[in-house]
Amino acid sequence: MELTHETMAALAQPFPAEAIQWKPGATSGDKTRALALAYVDLRHYIDRLNEVAGPDWSDEYQVQDGGKVVVCRLTVCGVTRSDVGEAPPNDENTATTALAQAFKRACVKFGLGAYLYRLPRLWVEYDPQKRRFTDGALARLQHAVSNGNGAGGNGNGEVRIPAGPHAGKTLSWVLAHDRPYLERIAAGAQDADLREAARALLN
Repeated sequence: MELTHETMAALAQPFPAEAIQWKPGATSGDKTRALALAYVDLRHYIDRLNEVAGPDWSDEYQVQDGGKVVVCRLTVCGVTRSDVGEAPPNDENTATTALAQAFKRACVKFGLGAYLYRLPRLWVEYDPQKRRFTDGALARLQHAVSNGNGAGGNGNGEVRIPAGPHAGKTLSWVLAHDRPYLERIAAGAQDADLREAARALLN
């Protein structure tokens, strides 16, 4: 399998809205509002690589500075790209945090998860005692994501084919492996939702 434009496009598809989580960045002077930073669990990155590239990907790591710094070399379809992850001071899971960051940053170099860096930065209500966003803030963030306000879109790439030669595969997989079939779905699928999802991926 080669690293084609279709493969890169499939890797770069937004994650499902429900996969997006939020962590606080900067906080206001009184600590009652915080900048919401979107992130997605490592397992979703791995699932996407497995879905699009199958067995044709691998990762290698070089641990430095006692685990505080980790270099990830990610190979997808014969192409290798690397990046570095660093654990913040006083992190109890130093090596694990640095490894996850290095892996995600290497994925971004293949387009996977890159859109998360381009999401709008929203200031929302924050509970400094519980060190978490308020329920109302989380609801608003989730609403923004679900409505495709730059935060993950509608997850068209995660829609699965119900029948036919690619039954059970996601549209992201079909985009990477059989674009003509995806074009046929976009042109004439009886299921209107499936047809529109396919068209959105091709645009």
